[in-house]
Amino acid sequence: MELIRAMKRCENGLPRCGERGRHLGVRVSKETSSVIDIEVDSTGRVRPGIGGMSVVLDTRYLPPALLPPPIGYGKDSVYSIEERNLGPMLCYRPDSTRASEHGFVEPKSEIAIEAYQAALCATARSWRHLL
Repeated sequence: MELIRAMKRCENGLPRCGERGRHLGVRVSKETSSVIDIEVDSTGRVRPGIGGMSVVLDTRYLPPALLPPPIGYGKDSVYSIEERNLGPMLCYRPDSTRASEHGFVEPKSEIAIEAYQAALCATARSWRHLL
């Protein structure tokens, strides 16, 4: 299954890793974002089933603000990755409220937030530039 996400693009053409909503990664701190993508427990760990990095299953499910011109008015690039290329530490989980449109790339098991962010960033070369 192809997973799609709009992200900032690095000079080398790969998605930019980081803890912002438009990066290859998740937002975990109220200090850097008003939205948190996944809850981190008191020991600094995250687990499956409670959120993760947001993805869609088709570009038509991205809002115009995330699509680059001429289809939208966003500033980012749109990338796709095959679910099988997420690596051994990550998995895709459909959103229970919009399973045919949206889902999350989350950890396969409970891991440290740093390991989760690193696993997400390690997929950078597997993302294919679409738009």
